[in-house]
Amino acid sequence: MMSGSQLSQHEHCSTLMRRCSMRSGSLTVAVIITVVIIVLTITTTVTIIPAIITTSIIIIITIIPIIITSITTITIIVTIITTIAITIITISHSSTIIIIIIIIIKGIIITITVINTKS
Repeated sequence: MMSGSQLSQHEHCSTLMRRCSMRSGSLTVAVIITVVIIVLTITTTVTIIPAIITTSIIIIITIIPIIITSITTITIIVTIITTIAITIITISHSSTIIIIIIIIIKGIIITITVINTKS
């Protein structure tokens, strides 16, 4: 049987562990999302998949983690702006590099906000 102080110490550790694993989990999610979006964009610019389909997929992918992690309003606004930017660029068929840069930036923003929200 654990004494009172040991029990509270154990509870504190498990809470701490849960918080750490949660943070790394959301970080992984953010990284996966970024990779998926990059892959999607590259395939779109290479193949003849309509830009609208890809954009809607990107929007869905971006919204899911926001729902899961309940990220701040700022992130939602940033996401909407970047998604619109991606749409415009994809439709106008500009260089893939610009799109990738925007996506990477968006991924970084999402990752940072996820980490900040969890910590």
